[in-house]
Amino acid sequence: MEKIYIQSLIIIVQRGSTMERFLILLVIFLGLLNSCIDNDNSRSFNSSLDGSSEAYQEIQKLIDEGKLPKLDTSTSLRGKEVDGIREDVLKEIERKFKEKYKDKPDIYKAIMLSAWQAQRIFDVNPRDKEQVKHVFRLIEVSAECTTQAYDKYAIPYLEKKYGIKYPDFLNIKNAEKEYNKGLDEALDNDIYIEAITFNAYERAKFYDKFSQTLSGTVSSDINEKLNQADIGACEFMERIKKEWEKTGNITKIDFYQLLEQMKKEREGQK
Repeated sequence: MEKIYIQSLIIIVQRGSTMERFLILLVIFLGLLNSCIDNDNSRSFNSSLDGSSEAYQEIQKLIDEGKLPKLDTSTSLRGKEVDGIREDVLKEIERKFKEKYKDKPDIYKAIMLSAWQAQRIFDVNPRDKEQVKHVFRLIEVSAECTTQAYDKYAIPYLEKKYGIKYPDFLNIKNAEKEYNKGLDEALDNDIYIEAITFNAYERAKFYDKFSQTLSGTVSSDINEKLNQADIGACEFMERIKKEWEKTGNITKIDFYQLLEQMKKEREGQK
């Protein structure tokens, strides 16, 4: 079964658009990992990736050709971090997105913040409901940061193109389609970051525990509070990151208290 998964992975990577390839690849790869997790045994997976196997050599060829990212697949959960992001993930972001978004730096910054946020999941006990809910709020803010970064470029462009202000241009079918397509691509970037962050067996197993604990959790009001305070999600993410650099652990930061502090600082500047 594992060899079928890997051979399917190879075929998929050789066909279709980049994101379509990756998303289907992700489903297959996580399906394999979940199978390993259910059995609490990664030996079957490792045997399929034996360095002498044809499947392994084909995957390695795709990595060498740059069609698959070269990632740390060690048993270390965090790997080697650089500025709160795993080093190999950071290199992949630079390889894949730096040139693409050179004229849209806020989108690139949002991708970096998304990678930093994904790594923060390892700051928590995946079985602790309160810690998991805390990081889930960070995930919500990160997703909003991605959307706001996209909107910064997409909305002025589409307003000029169709001669109608946002959100009214969304009533035009082609404009709505163009807007949604671009937003989906931006959010797909976050999916890609998540996948390469939880790319190895131990990381996927940890994330599976995190997801199980998160199950049933409803959305928080953190983004609503940010909107009411007129504080951008990316600005808030950057501030959280600065606080994290002081504490070293995301669970020690009270997001709501930090938000109130930022509101007071803003009022003091008026």
